[in-house]
Amino acid sequence: MPCERCGRETLVAQLCEYRGSAICAACLLELDDSTIFMRPVGVVHNDLVPGTSTKSRRNVVSQLVLGERFLQAMTGISVGDRLLILFALEPSGDPPLLQYPQGDRSRGLHGVFSLRSQNRPNPIGLTSVIVVAVDEESLLVRGLDAWDGTPLLDIKPHVPMYDD
Repeated sequence: MPCERCGRETLVAQLCEYRGSAICAACLLELDDSTIFMRPVGVVHNDLVPGTSTKSRRNVVSQLVLGERFLQAMTGISVGDRLLILFALEPSGDPPLLQYPQGDRSRGLHGVFSLRSQNRPNPIGLTSVIVVAVDEESLLVRGLDAWDGTPLLDIKPHVPMYDD
């Protein structure tokens, strides 16, 4: 199907709805006011609040409570599995593209795409976790560095062939 803006043939699944038109990702990128909407699949519950030190976050156990319509999607997840958790970060406006790694000015400026900074052009976090328990409506995981109440965007298995 062609993009309604540039005419390029594009898979239907890759077209984005923008102001009543189906356009390709390249055209969407050119539009400064474009927005992509995602629906959370669940929410994070843990004892983490903003300001918690980075080192202590890696040992925290978090409960990932999924929405009822997504419960079947946990089928096949087992204790000990390694998962990649994508979650919504607090939007930081228009963050600088050059930042100091972990605020350390002695290391010089780095491009945000080379950092794990929470101040990103798109506020999406990614963390690898280990599953410590599975029940009918949630997962308990160790190592998630997201605050209590954070929306979950997606859960993916860690697959060494693709992720290492």
